[in-house]
Amino acid sequence: MPSGDDSVILDEVEKIGSDQTILYDIPRARDSGYLTEARVGVIGISNDYEFRKNLSPKIKDSLCETEVYFPQYTSPELQEIVRTRAEKALSSGAYDTNTIARCGAKAYQNARGSARRAIRLLKKSAEIAEKEGVEPISDDHIDRAHEKLQYDNLVQKFTDQDNQKLYILKAVAHLTEQGKTPARTSTIHGVYEAVAYHYGDKPLTQRGMFNHLSKLVMFGWINTYEHNKGRGTGQWNEHEFSDDVKPDKVQEAFTHLGREWLAVDVTDCE
Repeated sequence: MPSGDDSVILDEVEKIGSDQTILYDIPRARDSGYLTEARVGVIGISNDYEFRKNLSPKIKDSLCETEVYFPQYTSPELQEIVRTRAEKALSSGAYDTNTIARCGAKAYQNARGSARRAIRLLKKSAEIAEKEGVEPISDDHIDRAHEKLQYDNLVQKFTDQDNQKLYILKAVAHLTEQGKTPARTSTIHGVYEAVAYHYGDKPLTQRGMFNHLSKLVMFGWINTYEHNKGRGTGQWNEHEFSDDVKPDKVQEAFTHLGREWLAVDVTDCE
């Protein structure tokens, strides 16, 4: 093995999930006999500020971690990034100064200063304008591109969820389609059970399902309303999709995952 210092760079390091063994093994590769002369460090890149807090003490000790924080891009910085990309990718008549300013501003306002989002917005806007044979890119093109990216981004986030959360989303989607929301926790659980059984999984208890449902509320995908009529008269929760979530987005996520979209009659689950 050649001598020297090398680094393993893990982008979106939080995606390794709960098995963090690799973060322990890489820095100790030389001590473990996998390397003889080279020394290897780990650089983890993440937008999840909570990730480091969830590392075990053993892994933190192995990494001897140092945090380097990069603040989000400002709107002017994003506009400069968009301008540079436009100069290389588009003809001079395809965009103007308003295109640059609007793409940068929207990415700053809606994507926490994401350069990737600003570039994707420019690309999608240009595709819409090209399809319509219009120059330069207009505000309407950018607004429609933004809506499309928002839609695709949410669908992608759905596909990243575990099965239980997907089943809950599907259950609420069916209830929404049939005008049954806001729905009580027990009603959602009845539909969720039918969905889980269809995909060959054993459903969780209502309490177990509610724990996953609470995570979906935390993500901002489901709104929960607490009802309490006072002592002795009972209390309950009702749930429905937030304004950003529609049943077709959930269905598209299942399609991306290659899963059949089974219709469920919610009247049999109430």
